[in-house]
Amino acid sequence: GVNIGEQQGRWKEMYEQRQRLDEIEAQRAQYRLQQNAIREQQNSAQRGPKPQQTSQPPPPPEPVRARTVDSIDVRDARQVMAAVRSSIDDEEVFDSFRTDSGAFRRGEMDAADYYASHSSTFTLLEREGLVGPMIDVLPDESKRTELREVIEAYAVAAEFGESRKAKAAQGGKKKKNVRDKQASEREEAAERMRQMLLNGASSSGAATSDEGEDAAGTPYVRPGGGEEEREG
Repeated sequence: GVNIGEQQGRWKEMYEQRQRLDEIEAQRAQYRLQQNAIREQQNSAQRGPKPQQTSQPPPPPEPVRARTVDSIDVRDARQVMAAVRSSIDDEEVFDSFRTDSGAFRRGEMDAADYYASHSSTFTLLEREGLVGPMIDVLPDESKRTELREVIEAYAVAAEFGESRKAKAAQGGKKKKNVRDKQASEREEAAERMRQMLLNGASSSGAATSDEGEDAAGTPYVRPGGGEEEREG
């Protein structure tokens, strides 16, 4: 039989050997950690201290541009006209606008001609919010009404023009699609006609080659002629 004492001795020896191997592996792992730490310190010394990262605050939002009308008393005609003068950089443009403005106030020019002659200047003044105050300080109420109606009519016409451009572009696409469809249909019809002609020519050729015989190969009588028999 197996000696129990010897077997227990072998188990004890194997257990102690396993413990020694675990201790050796733990020592090796500790040694590797120490070596890695030493190398990291050496690399850090060579690289020098890391620069401190400072978080920069976000840039401030751009200030909203104030319109000229926000800095004047719109009820004061002098301030309104001074603001109009400061908004128009070109001296010649301002002189022409001032001359025609006087002509309009005196009734020497109607509102339609006045606006049409200076539409770009009115657009500039509208961005500054000065068109409304400029009309309000006109002494003649009929002139104020007339000029407002003309400006509104031009705005409606401009909006209508943009709408027509958009519709024209859309209509152009639809017309192109219709033209493409028609061209495709014409090509298909031409192809069908070509196939019909080819089939007709083939049928005519077959009839000519078998002339004088029916499908069974028996002779038939031609109109106005005699009976033809097959050769052979």
